[in-house]
Amino acid sequence: MSEQVSKKLIFKSPILEISGLRLRCILGHLPEERKHKQEITVDIQMRLEEVVAINTDSLEDTLDYAQVIEEISQFVENSSYQLMEALVGAILEKVLQFPKVKQAWVRVEKRTPFALRFAQNAAFSLTALRSSICQS
Repeated sequence: MSEQVSKKLIFKSPILEISGLRLRCILGHLPEERKHKQEITVDIQMRLEEVVAINTDSLEDTLDYAQVIEEISQFVENSSYQLMEALVGAILEKVLQFPKVKQAWVRVEKRTPFALRFAQNAAFSLTALRSSICQS
């Protein structure tokens, strides 16, 4: 059994991060971008409701990030979007469906975009709060 964290400490705004999730999907509006899946990198920060697992050391008391990775990976790999903005918004909606997540930030980076001749990467990020729509 692991030791408990001191009860004297007050924990606020716990954040769980997933970074560098490398996936492939159809992303772009140019004809050459629509032909083949492209590699993207997804970063996610999730602000959690509580941090009970700090004292219990139990997976049931936190967000299972392996489940988040699995669901987001499956969604993205089967998706087709013209704009990064739309993909980021869709990922945010999926992330905020996890009951323990109250706020999330998602960043999608597209490597060697066809539309940008002199750029190595293009990226878009967005933050969203869980609304009553997601809580149903």
